[in-house]
Amino acid sequence: MTAFKNMNMQAIEEGTLYGDAAYLDYALEDQLRKAGLKMVVDRRKNSKRPLSPETTQKLSHKRKMVETCFSGIMRLFPRTVHAVRLSELILKITLFIAGFTALLI
Repeated sequence: MTAFKNMNMQAIEEGTLYGDAAYLDYALEDQLRKAGLKMVVDRRKNSKRPLSPETTQKLSHKRKMVETCFSGIMRLFPRTVHAVRLSELILKITLFIAGFTALLI
């Protein structure tokens, strides 16, 4: 959540952000709404701002798409990376990302 709050939201003109219950922050939702962004976050059962059943279903569908895509990307990467030095780790991660990017082209 700390990294999310530090992102430059001014670069996004409009849109909807979807998240799970870990991103539940009513003040942030209000702040983003003022900036023209909508934040739809999965609610807990005792939420002060419950979502409509339609919104809950749409959120579930969107999150499933993202999680399926992310798991597909993760399957392309190795489970572990063996590196003794930080420079080796950075090099290997850079090469993995370059290889993945080459697959997209």
